Amino acid sequence: QSSHLAEFQIRLGDSLYSQKKFSQARESYLVVVNEYPQSEFIEDCLYGVAYTYLSEEKFGSAADYYNELLTKFPFSQYILDATFQLGECYLDLSRYEEARENFQRVITNYPQASLASHAQYEIGWCYFEQKRFTEANEAFNKVIRSYAESKWIDDSLLGCSRLKKIIQFIKRPAPPVIGIK
Repeated sequence: QSSHLAEFQIRLGDSLYSQKKFSQARESYLVVVNEYPQSEFIEDCLYGVAYTYLSEEKFGSAADYYNELLTKFPFSQYILDATFQLGECYLDLSRYEEARENFQRVITNYPQASLASHAQYEIGWCYFEQKRFTEANEAFNKVIRSYAESKWIDDSLLGCSRLKKIIQFIKRPAPPVIGIK
């Protein structure tokens, strides 16, 4: 009985999500999380709750649920996506070290996944946002060198071009000081 009710709630949540009714979808997923904690659908519902928050750009709440999912289900079917999306949440929250750690985890644990090149690109943006321009340039160059088929190559080339100008500007000699009489 409870298994059928939990399954109904997740299907309802999925339907509401597809209609972009994110808060209603989240409520449906949370029914399973709160009322059927032993359900086989808990993993799916935690991911669903996180994803609804992400869809509404509520990055802190999304991060909380991605963390809960990854903690409770370290071998989750969602681990790759959840780890990447957690990095995205932290990037949007300006928590660059945590974002970089999650993106690096994607690259380390899933080097052949299509998200690996995107994660490497986002590492570049983490460094850029911290004004660590040399490291950002290295990260973008790594996308170009390591992921020849990536759709992130053009964006990485653009990032490198912008960074080259920034680095040249920073390293230029200071203009002479002219004394005022």
